[in-house]
Amino acid sequence: MHSGVDEGTAFRPGPVLDGEGEPNTWLPFGGGAHRCIGAGFALMDRTAVLREVLTRHTLAPADSHPERGRVRNITTVPRGKARIVVTPQ
Repeated sequence: MHSGVDEGTAFRPGPVLDGEGEPNTWLPFGGGAHRCIGAGFALMDRTAVLREVLTRHTLAPADSHPERGRVRNITTVPRGKARIVVTPQ
């Protein structure tokens, strides 16, 4: 049965969100000479939105136990899901 969604352009972030994706498979702005022309604006916009959300909400870990980290490429990422509770102020 056809869902009506073009399977070639469907957005499926599952492997990346689930930690199953290979390193460097998610490059939203490309790189090098072919880097997205809107990358700078998108990063600035994301920072402004995050600032507004964080000034209006309190974030706390969902679990009282500290989340252990692991190294992925050159950064440290949560070993598990790193769930948080977002509460309006």
